[in-house]
Amino acid sequence: MDALTRECAIYLRGAAMSADATSKRRNAKPKLTPHNLRAISVTAGVDPRTVLRYLAGVAGTSTSDARIASALRAAGRDDLVRGVAA
Repeated sequence: MDALTRECAIYLRGAAMSADATSKRRNAKPKLTPHNLRAISVTAGVDPRTVLRYLAGVAGTSTSDARIASALRAAGRDDLVRGVAA
């Protein structure tokens, strides 16, 4: 299992992706359920793994990143859109 796949699996389980062992939260709720992940990917017209990469902070193509951001906003998940000031 490569590092990105492992980080994506951790993300879906809801654990913190921090390298600091003391900050890991084992029982944290996931940010997106698998169903919501698929819904976002269908709305954006991309593979679910592309959405996971976006959420993990990996740079993708500008087109796919824009589609994913738009789909997240449409789903009411502005908190997951990159580059937005809180």
